[in-house]
Amino acid sequence: MFGCLKQDVMRYTRSRDGKRYPLPIAAIRLINPGLLAIILHRYVYSINRLCQGDNRKMLRRLLKASYHIGRKIVMAWGKIHISEATEFGPGLYLSGKGGIIIGSRSIGRNFTAEHNVTIGMGINNETPIIGDNVVVRHDSVIYGDIKVGSGSVIDAESVLSKTIPEKSLVKGNPARIIKRPIEFQDYV
Repeated sequence: MFGCLKQDVMRYTRSRDGKRYPLPIAAIRLINPGLLAIILHRYVYSINRLCQGDNRKMLRRLLKASYHIGRKIVMAWGKIHISEATEFGPGLYLSGKGGIIIGSRSIGRNFTAEHNVTIGMGINNETPIIGDNVVVRHDSVIYGDIKVGSGSVIDAESVLSKTIPEKSLVKGNPARIIKRPIEFQDYV
C-alpha cells in the first residue's frame, strides 16, 4: 500500500518533466480531493485484503467506519467516487476538480483521470480493464466489458464502449481511433 501511495503522492508534487514543485505549490497540490480519494481507496482496499475471514469481521467493520466518513467528505468536497473493488497500480492521478466516478475491474500504473470522467458497467454488469499509462481527458465515459491498451489517450468528451489497442488516441461519440501509434509522453 505505502509503495503505491508514495508514487501517487509524487504525481501530485512533481511537474510533468519530473522536477519537484517548490514547497508552497507542492503543499497546495497535496490539499486535493483527488489525492484524498486515492488515499482512502488504498486504505479500504488494504482493509478488504488484510481483514478477510469471519474472525476479523469486527475489526474490518471498525476500520471501514473511518473509511465511510472520509468517503462522505470526498463525495461532498470533491465529487469523487471510487468502487472498493477497483484495483489500481501505483502512480494514480485524479483531477481535483471532481465529477469522477470509477467502477473498473483494474487500472494499471500511472493512470490519469481529469474532471467529469465516468468509468463503469455496461449492460451485463461488466466493467473495463485499463492498462498502464492511460490518460482520460475531461467529460469522457468508458463502459462495458472492454480493454483499454497501455499508453492510450481517451480525448475529451469521448464515449468509449469498444476495446482499443495499445498506444491509441481515441476521440468522439462513439470513440474512434484518431491516431496510432502515439507517444504517451506527448499527451501527458
